[in-house]
This record gives sequence, C-alpha cells and structure tokens, in this order.
Amino acid sequence: MTRCITLALLVVIFCGACKEVVYRIDEKSFTVFDESAQRRYVDVEAIDQLPERKLTLLVAAQDTLYLRRDHELKLKSGWTLRGETGKEIIIKERSTTTSAVRIKQADRVSLRDLNIIAAKPYIPASGQALVLIENPPGFKRGILLKELTLAGHYSGITVRNGQNISIQDCLLEANSHQIYLGELDTARGPLKDFRVDDVEILRTRILRSQIDTSFGNDGIKTRSNCTNIRIADCYIEDNWGDAIDLYPGGVDVTISGNRLSNNRVHGVEVKMNSSVFKPEDTGQIRNVVIDGNTIARNDDSGVRLIDNPGDHYARGIQILRNQIDSNMRYGIHANLPVTIKENHLSWNGLVAPDRVNTTFAGIYLLNVVRPGVVEVSNNHVFDQAPIPTPADQANWINLNNVRVPFMLRNNRLVVTSDYPDTVTKNRYGINVFYIGVPVEVESVRANNRCVGDFKDCVLGKDNP
Repeated sequence: MTRCITLALLVVIFCGACKEVVYRIDEKSFTVFDESAQRRYVDVEAIDQLPERKLTLLVAAQDTLYLRRDHELKLKSGWTLRGETGKEIIIKERSTTTSAVRIKQADRVSLRDLNIIAAKPYIPASGQALVLIENPPGFKRGILLKELTLAGHYSGITVRNGQNISIQDCLLEANSHQIYLGELDTARGPLKDFRVDDVEILRTRILRSQIDTSFGNDGIKTRSNCTNIRIADCYIEDNWGDAIDLYPGGVDVTISGNRLSNNRVHGVEVKMNSSVFKPEDTGQIRNVVIDGNTIARNDDSGVRLIDNPGDHYARGIQILRNQIDSNMRYGIHANLPVTIKENHLSWNGLVAPDRVNTTFAGIYLLNVVRPGVVEVSNNHVFDQAPIPTPADQANWINLNNVRVPFMLRNNRLVVTSDYPDTVTKNRYGINVFYIGVPVEVESVRANNRCVGDFKDCVLGKDNP
C-alpha cells in the first residue's frame, strides 16, 4: 500500500479576521492506495489526527474514494466535509458494525456536495447508517447536511440524539430506512435517553426504499422523543412503507408542501402504542399539522391516524388544505379526534372490496372513542371509489361509531360526469352510522352541500 498524507497541499483561506484551513483529500493527501484491490481508500487515521477547530475537508474534483468496512469518517466540531464539484463519490464497503460518516459529540458541522453510497450487495438489518448523528444534549450549535446523495444502505440518515439539524436538498435512494429520527432499540440503552429536537428536512427527494426483514421501510420515521420536526417541500415516492411515519414520538411536527406518492402503505401514518412504548420513555405524539401536501396513489390511505392499545394516544392532529387523490383505500382514515379542513379529495378507493372493506370513503372516521372533538369542515370531496367492481356502498364522508362531539359543516360533496356508470348506485355524500353522541340528520344535511347523482346526500338517523 502507498500512504499519502502530504500536507504541502494544505490551503489557507483568510476570511476577515478568521482563518479557515482547507485540507484536500486526493491522490496525494489523506488517502491510502491498495495495490491488491486497486482502490484508493480514505485514510481515516490521518484525518483523526486533525484538530477540533474550524476547517474544511475537500474531496478532490470528481474523485471516487472508498471507506473500509471497519472504518468511519468521524467529524469533529467545526469541521466541513464536502466535495469540490458535487460529483465526488465515497463508497462504503459492506458492514454491519460501522457507518460511513459519524457525528458524535460534535456541532458546527457541515456535510455537503457528496455522493455517499454503500457497496453492493446490500446487507439487510445491519442497524447502521451512511450518516449517523449521536449528539447528547449540549451539542446544539448546528449540523447541516446539504446536497448529498445517500444510497443503498440500511439507513441513509439516522439521528439517534441531536439538536438543531438541517437536512436540505438531498437525495436518499434505495436505503431500507431512509431517514430515522430517535431510537427504539432498548439494547442501545434506555429509550428516554434518546432525544431529537429541532430538525428540518427541506426540498429532499426520498425514493424507493428497499425491502428489509425488519419493520419500517419508510421514507421518514420519527421514533423516540422527537420534538419540533419540520418536513417541507420534499418529494417522497415509491417507498416500501409509509412516506412519513410518526411512531411512537413526535411533538410539534409540521408536514407541509410535500409530494407523497406511490408508497406501498400510507402517505402519512400517525400512531402510538403505549402498551408497548410508554410516553415517559418515548414521548407523546402531539400537535401535528399536515398542511398543503399532495398525497396521491399510495397503496393504502393518504393519511392514516391509528388508535393503538394503551392509555395514551396521538393528540392535536390537524389535516389542512391538502390535495388527496387516487389512494387505493381511503383519502383520510382516522380512529382519533382530528380536525380535517379545506382539503380536496378525489378518486380515493381504487381497489376492490374485501371482507374487511365493503364500503369506501374519502374521509372515514371509525371507532373514535378517545376524548376530544372531531371537526370535518370546508372540504371538497369528489368521485370516491370509482372502481369497476362495485362496492356495497360508497361514502364521500363516513362517520362510524364516533363517540365524541363532532362538527360536519360546509363540505362540498360531488359526483361528477366523469364518474363511471358501473359503480354502485349506493352513493352517499355523508353516512352517519352508529353514532354515540346526539346527531340531527337534517342539520347535517342543511350544513353541507351535495352535487350530482347521489342516492341521498346524508344517510343516517337521528340519535338523541
């Protein structure tokens, strides 16, 4: 092997009163050439000797480097690691024990303009990430991940602990678990010790997660003790789980302006299971706003809110101003108190009915028994369940066993001229069934508008 750590190519850049040091990583510096493998490896031992201070590690233009299976690039406080043109590639050899880049007890760190790819073949259930962040409380001066391509590993980005993290303009593709926030593996320690706060994921494409033997395979998943999470303007498509899965933690989460399409389960799924994960360990899901997204062609529901066993449940969920189209089962399916306002839903319910699903709905509220209020108002719902195999019944809005106070008002429910003639004639704008609180059907009828060929605008009976 030939080791090159020449410091003659060290570049010093002056910026006002500060001095930034730039170290090039190329064929002459901070690399080791393996003659037998005919590969140039990053010399992580030499890089580890650099001081904790403001500096840049610059991967030379359009270079391809390798990381050995037992090596990690460990970034220190004040460091930036970036590619010179954005076309530089670091290939991580197959490993079940190490990540590619680890940020641990370090802040003011920037990682950008690089392609970090796992060597094939893919190893499932390795528990490792291409970028792993493990920052305990106190390291909160910022981490930036920008314009990265992260592909082909167990996880693209895992944040077990960390604060003030910005993920911008990245591409994550063909990782089993694309972005993980928090932790659920008690073998790593008490779950209450894993906290993730103040994370933004912006303008990032998250595509085609791989099938893995472990659960998940989502685009983005919040796990333990995640607070103040913002996911905005992302494109999340064709993942083997949900586009976004909040389980079991997520406080003050905003999901806005994203396109969530063609995922194998839901567009957004929100759930807790406090019989398994206690809120004192993993946190509570609370104050989630799903606003202004396009949620289309997912294999189950556009948005799914699940009430799992246990004393605790997700609270304060708002679904606002979304375009929810052509999802296979339901546009919105909820078992929890929720606010659903100003959404546009069309052509949801595209699979044939089975023993579980004999009716379809654009908005389906089922078995809502937790304390709270349901509000469904100012939504536009068009042409639900337009499938050639007739369902028993199609409901544009369906409330079934809702045992809490609810408001149904100013919804516009439409059967257009494009609706197929082969579909069931049992079409109802609103179906109010087995309600556990007082309801006046005529009041529901008066406060909502149906347009087109419905059997009736409102199906139900007064329940004093």
